Amino acid sequence: MNDKDIIKSNIFIIICAVVFVLVGVLLPLVPVLIPTAEYSELIDKEIVIQSVERIHPYKGTTYHRITTADGEQYNITGDYTNTDVDKYLYEGQIAAIKYYENQLLFKTKKYAEVITVDGISIVHYDNDKDNGIWVLHLLSVCCILIAIGAVWFVVWQIKSNRKKRAKRDRKIIKKYGSVRK
Repeated sequence: MNDKDIIKSNIFIIICAVVFVLVGVLLPLVPVLIPTAEYSELIDKEIVIQSVERIHPYKGTTYHRITTADGEQYNITGDYTNTDVDKYLYEGQIAAIKYYENQLLFKTKKYAEVITVDGISIVHYDNDKDNGIWVLHLLSVCCILIAIGAVWFVVWQIKSNRKKRAKRDRKIIKKYGSVRK
């Protein structure tokens, strides 16, 4: 096999390595691409709650989503760890919220950071400064290391094949003399 044949046979690995490099570069940029709002940037609004549901997007994560009488949906992202949300937020309840919007591709999502009902703060502003950004950096490094490992594997195969061809050529020359005319 020559070098081109080895590259053709490992094209899937090469494409995966390129994808891993792209993911490794883009992961640390997620907080920049999908920013959270500062307290001064939050929008005030008074809503009438139609329903509150608990959402489980994947194992180990849960949050609440408010649907208003107008049909708008707000994901609760503020701090409500010591509060029974279902007790204070129910159908027909009037609440004052502070929220922000983020647009990801073509879909806009609304995030409620502060919710007040009858003067009682149910959900408090959570700055989200340390929301696991270190995990994104760790995953980024892992993706780049996997890409480097994949490229190293292909390069190792090419070098190994060159050594085998050179060894074979030396054996042929030793046995038959020069094979080139």
